[in-house]
Amino acid sequence: MNMNLDDLEFKVNDGGNNVDITAIDPSASGFNIIGTASANVHIRDDNTNKMVWWISRIKLFPNVPTGNGIGSMLLEKLKNEMRKRDCCLIVCPGGYAENRDEQFNFYIKNGFEYIDNDKYALEWDPNWKHRISNIPNQKRLKLLTGE
Repeated sequence: MNMNLDDLEFKVNDGGNNVDITAIDPSASGFNIIGTASANVHIRDDNTNKMVWWISRIKLFPNVPTGNGIGSMLLEKLKNEMRKRDCCLIVCPGGYAENRDEQFNFYIKNGFEYIDNDKYALEWDPNWKHRISNIPNQKRLKLLTGE
């Protein structure tokens, strides 16, 4: 696959409680979607009235080489959508993949930080004023689990 990153197009689909970003290679013939990113509203923090969004997926399609910045571009577009809403993002890398360490490194490289000393979840906030790690433990557990 021979693509120019400067020519990629990104389509944002705002569903209110979910946002999907699609990366498109206009130079590709046939199926030209090369990756997607998705986030959903997870819960509202009662103390700040701030919405916490959960990243459900950042995915490149199998024929797309990794390590060229496309995943970071998708994530940056998703973060831009959260900046517009003044919302934070959380993610628990791993999912179904065996490359959990790579996933954590990807998010950390893109501005995410561990939630407290929790090595299972990461957070990103556009201005770091309402960080999840500032919320008392019992409340934070409720936010992270939705229970």
